[in-house]
Amino acid sequence: MAFVSPRQREQTAERVAALLAADARIEGVVLVGSMAGIPDRWSDIDIEVVVGDAADPSVLATEWTSRLYDELPVVHHFQVAFGATLVRGFLLDSLLEVDLSFTPAAQLTIWGPEQPILDRSGRVAAAMAEPTEWAPGEPDWPVRPASPGTTCCMPVPRCAAVGYGRVCGI
Repeated sequence: MAFVSPRQREQTAERVAALLAADARIEGVVLVGSMAGIPDRWSDIDIEVVVGDAADPSVLATEWTSRLYDELPVVHHFQVAFGATLVRGFLLDSLLEVDLSFTPAAQLTIWGPEQPILDRSGRVAAAMAEPTEWAPGEPDWPVRPASPGTTCCMPVPRCAAVGYGRVCGI
């Protein structure tokens, strides 16, 4: 299968960001990771979804999981939690991965390259003004093990329950 072209990747990122920005419960949308810095042919799409104070991140994550299946050619998804941040990763039929991280606005931190798309309350700008330093092997969030039967598709620091690409059997 051919790689997704840079333009196709950008169009997908723009489409997802625009859909998210139309949801009034979302305070901010931030393109993060390599797409906000220097993408290459292996880059996925990482989007930080800043959840407003009145919204429940788990409800939003559930609703947006269904919504992306309706909007994009999703063939599989995974979910994992890092403290209060709920990550939903979507594999498209083109083998492009789209990751949405739903974080309560009050707990937003910026870890690396970022490109703000939406900032309704100024919290994205405030987090960008004070980026979080991260040292590998020392996460500053409490890691929850994955639910039984789910697959962790990325290494999870300090998580004895799930290893890279293994099914959790708790």
